[in-house]
Amino acid sequence: MRKKAQAEITEIISLVAIGIALIFFFVFILPKFVSAMFQMIALQSAKVVSRDLAGFITISGAATDRITIFYQPQAKYNVGIADRVVIVEALEGLKDIATAKAGVDPRASFKSVNYFEIRKWIDVQQNKYEVEAEEHEK
Repeated sequence: MRKKAQAEITEIISLVAIGIALIFFFVFILPKFVSAMFQMIALQSAKVVSRDLAGFITISGAATDRITIFYQPQAKYNVGIADRVVIVEALEGLKDIATAKAGVDPRASFKSVNYFEIRKWIDVQQNKYEVEAEEHEK
């Protein structure tokens, strides 16, 4: 025959164990998961990629001789560069559109790319700029 007090002790121990597991989850595991998700979303945003590309293009303009910059964001984008404005449309994640201003104007347009090469060189005492892009495997 089972005593009533034994059932209550077992239930209390189970509730305490469940409570400890929930506290552990909410204090240690959930914040790391949420932080990783926000970081992934932020790094894939069109705003970040447009600013990065515009910054790299501007840096290439400041180089004294020749420079090649490689950039591989974490998702695929449609990119247009004209009149010193970089327009980026994210094709994954948030699927947003953003613009940023660049210091020089290497006119280019790309569809569904995730790898960029930005080059500057001097040809007959004139600066030349080129941006190439393609799809690379992640």
